Amino acid sequence: MLHVFDDCLTSGEPGCGSGDFHERVDNWDQIEDPDEPETYQGGPIVVRGQTIAVTAEP
Repeated sequence: MLHVFDDCLTSGEPGCGSGDFHERVDNWDQIEDPDEPETYQGGPIVVRGQTIAVTAEP
């Protein structure tokens, strides 16, 4: 998450908002549980283009 506080902001408001969250998982749409949003359903995770095999249960 990116917090922005400054006296010279050119856009936006001080503080944080939904657009301030940076995605870390490239394939989250493919591994997210559709029945339980924000929950991992299983499968390999791709972070910054690197595939990570996950052997743990979802």
